[in-house]
Amino acid sequence: MTELNRIMCVDDNLDILTITKFTLESMGGFKVMTCESAQEALDNVDAFDPDLFVLDVMLPEIDGPTLFLKLRDLPRWKTTPIKIGRAHV
Repeated sequence: MTELNRIMCVDDNLDILTITKFTLESMGGFKVMTCESAQEALDNVDAFDPDLFVLDVMLPEIDGPTLFLKLRDLPRWKTTPIKIGRAHV
């Protein structure tokens, strides 16, 4: 199993992204990239090279389940773990 070092979090709620990034980096020691849209994630995924994706369900323009499918269609990301869910605040 691959060690998880880099996590890409995609959510359109900036507060959730800020809290998630702070917590994962300061307490978990992960490197985190946050994206406020699916398109931003797709534009940056290869450069960031994440070991795990955390996706919100409800995103503008391209929703989380559609982003999940788009990532799975890319050979490089076919087996990378993806957690998709809705944040509760």
